[in-house]
Amino acid sequence: ILATLALERGPFDAALLDAVGIEGLDGPTQALLRHGILYVEGGRLALHETFAREASALGWLSANELRTAHGTIGQFHRDAFAKASTGARPTEALTHELEAFHHLTHAGDLVGIDQVRALFTEQLDALGKTLSLAGRHAEAVSVYDRALDRDPSDWYAHHYAGYNLDEQGVEP
Repeated sequence: ILATLALERGPFDAALLDAVGIEGLDGPTQALLRHGILYVEGGRLALHETFAREASALGWLSANELRTAHGTIGQFHRDAFAKASTGARPTEALTHELEAFHHLTHAGDLVGIDQVRALFTEQLDALGKTLSLAGRHAEAVSVYDRALDRDPSDWYAHHYAGYNLDEQGVEP
């Protein structure tokens, strides 16, 4: 759970703890996490950056666990975005939408990511990279094409659309 929380890029509400499965921990461990490891920042919970750095540097999660953790957090933000979008909370909705796209990109979840918008070409470039690294070259090309529709001068999308076309080896 600590390694999953380390992926969250800012302070969070207690609802995220539920989403990552804090209820599966025994009582003393929950108490240690809530009152000893997490702290309150601006009325929200935060994980000390030392844990986040250590989790990343020491590889606390395998590649599959990392994708799953990003998927869990991405789904949480996607659901929170849907709730915030129905109310008069545009800033909160935008934050959840951006976080959902980020985490679902790292999870490689194309189904979930269709429920949030890519607002910037850089988001599409990141999604294309994730798909390319996963060997999903045709999907990566499609995403890079979307980026180029938005910004025809996106050199990154041009380069990696070509790379992913070449990787497929279907059209010399």
